[in-house]
Order: sequence, then structure tokens, then C-alpha cells
Amino acid sequence: MQKWIKPLTGLFVLQLVLVVVLNASALKGPSGKANTPLLTPSPTTASKVVIQAQNEDPITLVKAGETWTMPEYYNLAVNPGKLEGFLEKLSKLQRTWPEATTSEAQSRFEVAEDKYQRRISLYYGAGGDESESIVYLGTSPGYLKTHARLADSSEIYSVSFSNYEASSGPETWFNTNLLKLELERINRIETPDYILEQIEGDWRLADLSPSEAIDEDAVKVFVTQLANISVEAVLTDDADSDIAKQAVTSTLKAFMTGNEDAVQFQLALAEDDTHYILKSSQSPLYFRLPKAQGDRLVEVARSDLVTEAPVEAAQSKPGLEPLSDETTLEPNSAEESTTAAEDQSKAKQPND
Repeated sequence: MQKWIKPLTGLFVLQLVLVVVLNASALKGPSGKANTPLLTPSPTTASKVVIQAQNEDPITLVKAGETWTMPEYYNLAVNPGKLEGFLEKLSKLQRTWPEATTSEAQSRFEVAEDKYQRRISLYYGAGGDESESIVYLGTSPGYLKTHARLADSSEIYSVSFSNYEASSGPETWFNTNLLKLELERINRIETPDYILEQIEGDWRLADLSPSEAIDEDAVKVFVTQLANISVEAVLTDDADSDIAKQAVTSTLKAFMTGNEDAVQFQLALAEDDTHYILKSSQSPLYFRLPKAQGDRLVEVARSDLVTEAPVEAAQSKPGLEPLSDETTLEPNSAEESTTAAEDQSKAKQPND
């Protein structure tokens, strides 16, 4: 029996060596590139990105200097944070042991040239004309996983990615805050019904009566909402279109410290009441504004910005004079104009 111990032990050791060697080969994969980046050069160094969902128009993002734009979508600037995160995730995709390599599997996992869920093309160099990497993204084998295949390879990998992050809709990529104002620079707001002006850090209404007081919290909310307008999409750039000619619901003007001209916002409620059409003096484009956001601007009445003044203040303080000649709202009719003139004349007469 003992004469078999050494041969059997040697055979067992040989089996262990074979297992280790075979497992090491499996981890490296057919190409010997396991645990290496799927995409090279790094996507973070790309100068042009084209994303396409099958049977849809592609979206092109191009880097010009330090800014990314969408030439085919009104040449609008890309949301920098969103794009940086997207390219960073692509750069972290790793090669693993391929799940399949056949052409049949490419169609089944939807990473084939003629059947895919996303096709991402990355271009490098000045103007994006030096080199190109193409990756196809398909079905999901599990939570936050996606099948992926490089255009020049038959190997199909399971990578940590979700196709929704590679949206082919241009409205998901542009900077939706392009009309945002610097809150601290707003010093005056004019609406069809009232005028707000900031004096030494305090907001005041032009025609505040002795029995009224500014509701500072309500004013702060209103001014903040106006400063932080965020649009959803571009509707048109044609000033002669039916969209552009929609009846204006309200016009808001924001005067900024350091600017001579006011920033004007015209809001028109769409015919189907689902959103507002927004035209700003900052851009020639007409934007889609969420209805809830538009309502918060249009529906704020003067009464929402004032509260009842304390009794002591109402008894001891006379009514506030207009802030300046410019703060007087324009009358809506000849009769109102005459009444306004008479009131101003009486106010200037000395008391008996």
C-alpha cells in the first residue's frame, strides 16, 4: 500500500497545479486582459461623444475649449456635472470573463451592430478626429448591470452600468439652469400688479399702506423662485411660430445690480395647460417651463406678499411714499391716469 502513497501524492499535487493554472487563465480571459479598463483611451479625455439608441436620432456632444456643447440642439451648453459623471463611469468599466462570444449571443444580449440598446462612440484629439472607440450596450443581466461589447471584439461582458445613464434625448443633457439669475444681485422686481424693490437689504412694496407690512418670508420665497428658473426643453427658435405667438400670461422683470437693462421673462400658458412657454431676454429661444414652477411665479398676488401690520406700527407710522418716480405702476386707462394725477396733486398740498 505504501508504495502507492508517493505516486498518488504526486498525482494530487499535479491536479492542484492544473486547477490553479486553469483558474488563472479563466480570470485573464481569452484576451488576457481581465481587470483592465474596457475603454481606452480613457473616456474622460474624449473631445466628442455620440450617443444613439437604436432607431432614434443620435445626440452629439462636442468639447470646445473648456465647454461642451450640443451643435445639433441649438448649440446649447451641456450640463458639465452630468457629463463629467457619465464619462467617469465609462472610464471605470472593467473587462471580466466574457459571458459569450458568438454572433447569436450578440443579438440575444442586444449588443450587435444591427441590434443594440445604446451605441456610444468616443472620439479623441482636437476636434475629435484622431481616434474612435465604440461600445454597444444591451440587456441587463442583473441589478445595475449591462451587457457590453466593443465594436472591434466578439467578447460580451457584464459591466456595472445602467443604460438610462446614456440617454439619447438632448433635453437630458443641456444645462437647464442657463436662465438662472444671481440671487444676491437682484434689487428690483416688476410685475403687472406690483413692484418690489430692495433698499439697504430690505424688500419693500412701492405702495405699502400703514395697515400693511411686508411678509419677508413670502417675498424671499418668491424672489428665490424667480432667480432659480429651471427649464425642461427648447420648444422653438422661430419667433414666427404658433408657439412663439401664444398669448402672454404674465411678464416679470428683474433688475440686477451692475446691469442697466432688466432681465425680462414672458410666460404664456400652453393651450393644453400642461406647461408654460417661457421667453427670456437672455436668449432667442422659447423654452418649456414646468407648469408647477410657472404657477408659482404667475399666481403670486400682491396680497400674498403682505401681512397685517401690528396695531402700534399702524397708529404711529404714516403710509409709505412711493419708492421712486419709476416705481409708480403705469395706469391702465385714461380715467386711472387722471385719478393718479389728482392724488399726487393732493399729496403735495400743505396741510391746513
